[in-house]
Amino acid sequence: MRGLAIALHSALFLGTASLVSAQTTRVAFRELLPVGQVEVTVLELGVPPRFTELATRIQEAARANMEWWIAHTRSTPEGQPMAYDARMGITEADYKEMLSLAESVVMQRGSAGMLRISTIPNGWRLEGGTAFPEVTGVEIDTVARVVRTKFGELREFKVVEANDEQRATGRWTGAQWNLSDIDDATTTGVVASFVLGKLEANNRTLLYLDAKRASNGQITDRAFRMLEVTPTPK
Repeated sequence: MRGLAIALHSALFLGTASLVSAQTTRVAFRELLPVGQVEVTVLELGVPPRFTELATRIQEAARANMEWWIAHTRSTPEGQPMAYDARMGITEADYKEMLSLAESVVMQRGSAGMLRISTIPNGWRLEGGTAFPEVTGVEIDTVARVVRTKFGELREFKVVEANDEQRATGRWTGAQWNLSDIDDATTTGVVASFVLGKLEANNRTLLYLDAKRASNGQITDRAFRMLEVTPTPK
């Protein structure tokens, strides 16, 4: 989730800064999503107000200078925090404080709802209805390892192993798909990420979608949803 994606909050959801790609790990897709009408719980990010204040200021600075922001995020090594830059719009002390506050971010369970999961050749299709329209029409092809959304096809696939950096959600293992199609000159294009994973704490499925479309540095469309799928009683 780089480029135009101002992913401070999203990275904290999933520990995406330290995703581990494991070629030897297999994802048991059939165990992740039951077919039919299933109960889900909305997961929300609980952050200290000070963290939100500082993150918002960075987001505003990024939107004001997208060319710099894209270059800066792309220069950040995988698994490392972004280096401080005075153009972030906050002081270096503020930035260190924000990174420290990130340690206290936790997931909070919100309202419950229903999600319909139907089978398609080689996978599933999601229908969120009026409660979760963001995920309606998402198709997960587990053979081609592609996720199809209204933002485009997410073809960059990786297996994620449980790690201690997944602080907000708790440890989980599963699969992540990404799409990054950005014209750096105009800051126009799409960035998207989709996750299916098994939470270690309760053995439930974590379902996550974050997609953005931008034109000339301005976000014109956004879909975000994070859900915990309740297992169907056997």
